[in-house]
Amino acid sequence: MNRVRFVFFCLLVLMFGRRQFAFAQNEAEPAGTPPRPAMTAVRMDEGERVVLDGILDEQFWQRAEPATNFIQQEPRIGEPTTEQTEVRIVFNRGQLYLGIICFDSEPDQLIGFQLRRDEGLGSDDRFQWTMDTFMTGREGYFFEINPSGLMADALLTAGGGQNRQLDGIWTAKVRRSEIGWTAEIEIPFQTLNFDPQADTTPTAPLALRRPGRLRPPLRWPRVPCRCPRA
Repeated sequence: MNRVRFVFFCLLVLMFGRRQFAFAQNEAEPAGTPPRPAMTAVRMDEGERVVLDGILDEQFWQRAEPATNFIQQEPRIGEPTTEQTEVRIVFNRGQLYLGIICFDSEPDQLIGFQLRRDEGLGSDDRFQWTMDTFMTGREGYFFEINPSGLMADALLTAGGGQNRQLDGIWTAKVRRSEIGWTAEIEIPFQTLNFDPQADTTPTAPLALRRPGRLRPPLRWPRVPCRCPRA
């Protein structure tokens, strides 16, 4: 199998006041609900490897179709974003890789003060994503990075809890440039619990980008929001 299909859908609700993710319960889809957004992660060819430097210049990144249709999380829910974002996924036998491009119209104004792993990011620009590897909608993994290369992760538990003691084995390299900031992320499959006998590797990421400087947070996929108002 040359490609593994990764189905992306929103199993999370963003709790605005606490700035954390809480899992939504599995619910029947209402009539007329559009199909859940999906991407295809590209298998790397034999001999191909990622040079983790934050620059997406390897050929396989060009073969991976990006997720691009991020929408505003607030204050104008569902409207087009103020800054563009691209997310690509590739993999080999042992690792999962994410390639992130966070375009920014003011790259010299990027905020990335925090450098210590697992510390709160305050007003920093950030890119966050979650992975529900058993497709339960109740438990999973949370990851985030900022433009200075800070890495943070947590286990998400039923009821919306976070265990920040995860300290999983993964690597992120970030590069700032005239277009904004980019990142290459390597997550060994052994870091994640999932069913290796499944026909696909089922994950359900939700990606959230929080540009700094009081600009609205952006999310993917484009699905109906079930977010409580502050």
